[in-house]
Amino acid sequence: MTSVAQGRPGRPRLSTSDARRKASSTRSPCVMNTYREKLAVLEHLEAYGIQKTLATYHAGLVGRARDSARSRIYHWAARKDDIRKKASDPATSELRNTRPRGLSTTLPLEVEDRILEWIVALRNDHIDVTHAMVQRKARDEAAALGLSAKQFTASWSWLKRFLLRYKIYERSDESSDDDDDEAIHHATNVAYASSLCQASSQSAALPY
Repeated sequence: MTSVAQGRPGRPRLSTSDARRKASSTRSPCVMNTYREKLAVLEHLEAYGIQKTLATYHAGLVGRARDSARSRIYHWAARKDDIRKKASDPATSELRNTRPRGLSTTLPLEVEDRILEWIVALRNDHIDVTHAMVQRKARDEAAALGLSAKQFTASWSWLKRFLLRYKIYERSDESSDDDDDEAIHHATNVAYASSLCQASSQSAALPY
């Protein structure tokens, strides 16, 4: 049962638990292994095979999550020479990824969950959340992870994926003539995540 309490008419108070549970049921856990850790997994794979490797490093995973872990290990195996080289270099052994200069990255899923919690907290206080606010929050979270502005830009494509993941959808019943307000010009207010209220059969929109 979700914690949904009325704040003002049409704006139910929300909980993030339903959205996180719905998202986590369709994705494997966020795995951010260093090159040293990847090499250890590959050496175990070479010595004992995939089933024992999954049992050792991914005990408890079943179904789609287990299949994803298997695919990830085989993907590493195809890049074993590169992984071994980077795992042997002190400058890269503890890195989780290396990307060409200028290529953007994304955020770990637990960080995106935290951004969702932030959105819900603001909306429960009746504070309208805009696209620009979400992007600034995401950039702040990325900086806290040590990512540079070039590595993570909180681009429009990232924002669209984020909104889709948490079932945050557009609502066009509110508008403004103030085209000078960047957030309102690009959209109205960022909407409620409908999945957050699914258990109570109430659908709320983060207007934007």
